[in-house]
Amino acid sequence: MNYNSLRINIRKYLKRYYYKNKLPVKRINKALELIKENKIVILENSFPFENLYYIKGKKGDYYVIKNVACTCYGFVSLLVKKYKMKPCYHILACTLVKNYRLDKKKINLEGLVDSILLK
Repeated sequence: MNYNSLRINIRKYLKRYYYKNKLPVKRINKALELIKENKIVILENSFPFENLYYIKGKKGDYYVIKNVACTCYGFVSLLVKKYKMKPCYHILACTLVKNYRLDKKKINLEGLVDSILLK
């Protein structure tokens, strides 16, 4: 899937699943940038969180539970200040990676935990 067709699919996806109001273009572009730069790692696990992601961001590292929460300041501040559940661009990027099978990096979380504990 090329970059332009991905952008078109993103717009359709957002209209269909997220909101009646459009997301800011800047947020969509940042989500695409994360995908394009391959900064999203899927953390495979058998824990209750089926869709857990790690993102190496510009200002820090973030963890995302698909469509639920992100550890970034933007998501937390929107939630606390406005009580609106609009996703940050980290959540948006992870959702797109999962839905369009763009995952390039996967880490088995249980294997990682075992290797840390056994050292």
